[in-house]
Amino acid sequence: ATGLISRVMSLSVRPVSPSAFPVFDTSRTVELKCLAPDRVLWHVCIVSPTVADKGSWAWARHAIGHAAEFVFKCFSFWEAAMETPGERIEGEVREKRRALYSSIGQQIHPFGRQTFNATGAVWLKELPLSCGKLWAVPTRSLYPGHGMLHFARPAHAARLASLLSRTPLRRGCGEASGIGGNEGGGRAACSNRSGDLGWGLLEGEDERDGRSLRVGWLQRGPTRHSGAGRSYRHSEEVMLHLRAAVGVGAAESFYLHNLNLATQVAVIRNLDVIFTTHGSQGVVLPLVRPCTAVVVMTHVCYLLDQLAEYVSHVGGVAFFVHKSAALGDVLRCTLHGINDDGQPLSYRDEYAKREADDFDNITAALFVAEVLPAVVAAHRACLANRREGRMYDMPNDGIPRLGGPRPLGLGEPGHRTSPESIEAHARELNCHESAALNCSGHIAAYEYALGAVACERCLHHFRQLDSEEVCARAQAAAVALGINNGRASKRGANARATTPRVSCRLPDRFGHT
Repeated sequence: ATGLISRVMSLSVRPVSPSAFPVFDTSRTVELKCLAPDRVLWHVCIVSPTVADKGSWAWARHAIGHAAEFVFKCFSFWEAAMETPGERIEGEVREKRRALYSSIGQQIHPFGRQTFNATGAVWLKELPLSCGKLWAVPTRSLYPGHGMLHFARPAHAARLASLLSRTPLRRGCGEASGIGGNEGGGRAACSNRSGDLGWGLLEGEDERDGRSLRVGWLQRGPTRHSGAGRSYRHSEEVMLHLRAAVGVGAAESFYLHNLNLATQVAVIRNLDVIFTTHGSQGVVLPLVRPCTAVVVMTHVCYLLDQLAEYVSHVGGVAFFVHKSAALGDVLRCTLHGINDDGQPLSYRDEYAKREADDFDNITAALFVAEVLPAVVAAHRACLANRREGRMYDMPNDGIPRLGGPRPLGLGEPGHRTSPESIEAHARELNCHESAALNCSGHIAAYEYALGAVACERCLHHFRQLDSEEVCARAQAAAVALGINNGRASKRGANARATTPRVSCRLPDRFGHT
């Protein structure tokens, strides 16, 4: 077990590309016809165990990260739905209302409830019978091979930052009358790839020049986790090094857990570079301003870069940092840690950790020397591209994100895939523009059926299909791939001839009649 990861004391500083991740489809809804007396058009985000993982909703009661998944995805559905022109009745426009309905309880972490309240959403005890758009929020595991963004479009994150901070967006692409995205609609179409310099900024925020950097280390607050914890014990020493570094104007540690949401958004949007470790303290990082650089320090056997991917998607630049090791080894090690390889618990003990003792012996000097130059260069390149009206993109890092049966087959007993073949396969399951993606292929069809998840460039393909056809294609894909009940079959070649049980969990298949 200990031979899986090299203990050479050096760091892997992996950039995160905004085009690498699959996104969820907000357009697959149940439409309820409006009747003459209806004066409200309801946009209802539904928590249903037939679409969302019931365990994720249970965790959302006490875990801020799981609560954020539901909050951010519901907000994206509401924003996308409300971008269409209002329907006129008797000379008036029907009022559009946001609502949340859960068939498995209304308990959610205070962060989730406060955010829902800030959006003006209401909780419904019953679903409307007419005049509504209904969409069930999908959830998805986040281990390598099953990534998914929490905002359908970057512009939605900018809108949420505006709401929570109670500060209007700057005029231009992304403002109240001009926010849009790749789906078009009644507002001007734009995204974080727009050439509009003011995109994603709030009123009063200036364009940065990348010279006198404001740097912060986001510390973890009180935690319910036992053990060594996930805080890097050399973080204050890192700040000392940074204060003396050329180009850094200020460097301080800070906490967010004791601040209200408006102040949290203001704090993170005042920084150019943010360092942190994996944990719920980073839940508001997707609300950073464009070109903010975020560095997430993680356990070498916990290659879950969700915070970094969200930041990259909304126009920031992101990296995750861990001990240096071959990518194939890190992927295998992570799968051990999440119990996806069939190994006994005793074998997984070392890999199940997310604790900081994995990187405690990484010195502050080494951290600054290996991380700071790459991060500052990426931040300044992003600002330069922004001034020229172009989007700053990172290269494909070869990490799988789309999915597939048992990611890369690494969990199969006795399976020994070389790092080279792992990285080659990963590129096929990556949404990056350089990846060999097949939108009509088996894996794409299978993954879209599990929550309407797809690479952005494949969404148009799937939107041409009705839900019954999507599910039929997923069933055929499962047979071709030899999947049984959502897992790779262990029964050999003959399993491909069997009829697998595939759960088709599209947002419009939540059991409404």
